[in-house]
Amino acid sequence: MSSGQTKPAKAVNPVETVAGLRALPDVRDAVVTERVGPAGGVQVLGYVAGPDPVAGTAELHRRLMGRLPQHLIPDYLFILEEIPLTPAGDYDLKVLPEPDAASGPTEDYVEPRTKLERQIADLMVEVLRVPRVGAHDVFFALGGSSAQMFRLTLRIREIFNVQLELQEVFGAPTVEGVAALLLQSLGEKVSERVLERQEKHRRVAATWLWIRKRVPPGLPCGAQPDDLAAVEVIKAQQAAGA
Repeated sequence: MSSGQTKPAKAVNPVETVAGLRALPDVRDAVVTERVGPAGGVQVLGYVAGPDPVAGTAELHRRLMGRLPQHLIPDYLFILEEIPLTPAGDYDLKVLPEPDAASGPTEDYVEPRTKLERQIADLMVEVLRVPRVGAHDVFFALGGSSAQMFRLTLRIREIFNVQLELQEVFGAPTVEGVAALLLQSLGEKVSERVLERQEKHRRVAATWLWIRKRVPPGLPCGAQPDDLAAVEVIKAQQAAGA
C-alpha cells in the first residue's frame, strides 16, 4: 500500500453519534465508520440515508452541533439514497464512498469579489490545502471536515477579532456565506464603536464648554480638549498665587 492510500474503513459503534444522526429530520438510517487517512490520523465518516442529497451536508453538520459535542461529530458526512447491504444483511462497507483527497474547486468557479471574500478564501485554502476556493464553493464539497471547519472558525476569530459561533459558520459554508456573517458581525461592532465615539465626543465637548466658562481671562482660548489637563494645572497655579 502506497503512502497516499488509506486503510480500509471499519465499522465503529459510537452509540451517541449514530443515535444523533438517526435523530436528524428525514434520516432513515445511519452508520459510522473510521479509517486511517493519508496523514496517518483517524478519520470518522458518517453515512445517512433519507435527506435530499442536493441540499448538501452543511445543514446536517449544523444540526449535529446542537445535539453532540465536537468530538462525537463525524469528520465527513455523506448522504446516500440507501446504505448498501451485503447479501447477509450487514452494511457493505467496501462500497461506501470516501472523502476525495484530491478535492478541489468546482468547474463553476467564481472569483471572490471583495477584499473580505479574498481574505476568507485565503483562509479556506490554508485550512483545506487546496489550490483555490471560489466564492460559491461549499467547504465540505472541497473535502473539508468538521475538524477543519473548527480550525477555520478559530482562524476567523483570530484574524477578524469577532466571536462567530461554530454553528454559524457550519450554516454558511461558502466564502460568500462567511463574508455575509462577518459583515453582519463587524457591522454591529462598527455601530457600537460609532456610538461610543459619539458619546465620548459629547462628554468631551460638554467638559470643554464647562471649562471655557470658568477659564480666567488671559488663558489661551485656543486650547483643545486634549489640553484640558494643562488648563487645570494653570488654574491650580493661579489659585495658589492668588
